[in-house]
Amino acid sequence: MNSRMTQWMVVSVGMVAIALGSATPSVSQSAPGVILQRNGMLQAPEQEHLFNGMADQAVSITLESQQFQGSMQVFDAAGNEIGLSDEYWSPESPLVLVLPTTGSYEVVARSLYGNGGDYTVRVEAATPYVVALSQGRSLARQGNFAEAITAFERAIAMDSTEPRAHVELAEAVYAEATRLKPEDAAAVIHHYLHAAQLYEQQGEPDMARDLREQAGYLEQQASGSPQWP
Repeated sequence: MNSRMTQWMVVSVGMVAIALGSATPSVSQSAPGVILQRNGMLQAPEQEHLFNGMADQAVSITLESQQFQGSMQVFDAAGNEIGLSDEYWSPESPLVLVLPTTGSYEVVARSLYGNGGDYTVRVEAATPYVVALSQGRSLARQGNFAEAITAFERAIAMDSTEPRAHVELAEAVYAEATRLKPEDAAAVIHHYLHAAQLYEQQGEPDMARDLREQAGYLEQQASGSPQWP
């Protein structure tokens, strides 16, 4: 174990580093599957977990706990940080990385606010859908909504039954311009309503209701005006 593993590393509040650029990464993994899954009790400031990966392999990393807000850092075998998540992370938005080399990697699990408890850390091969969705989120955070839209559309083409891509595509289209043409408004409303239907089918009526209310608000804003808002 290298010397980095004995040091306390401060998490940068207010940012999420995802190692995905604007280009579509190659994925050497032929089929998705769990690489590492560990249950633990966080008592010390941090807990390390090791896993082996291949160069150009896309992985999805989650830290789940009902008792604390999790934070993660990922390091390669030389101790270089290749991934970071903070308070904006959630199980719905995993840390997705493309591994730079073949070898061992370390996931450092922490409680963001210092309280401990039970948790599960999971590393699994990321599907092309998850890679596209994460790429879109990363681009949207950078303000590159045009390329984010392309990434979200690619995710929907791979799996149109997952509601999150529809929601985030709608939000990216909405943010792309301060004034949208009626056809753009129709696209935003369509994806909100489609996501609402999918959430309802999955037994989440509250999320479906919120999305329908948002779609209704946007439809009201768009009606009777050639441009909106």
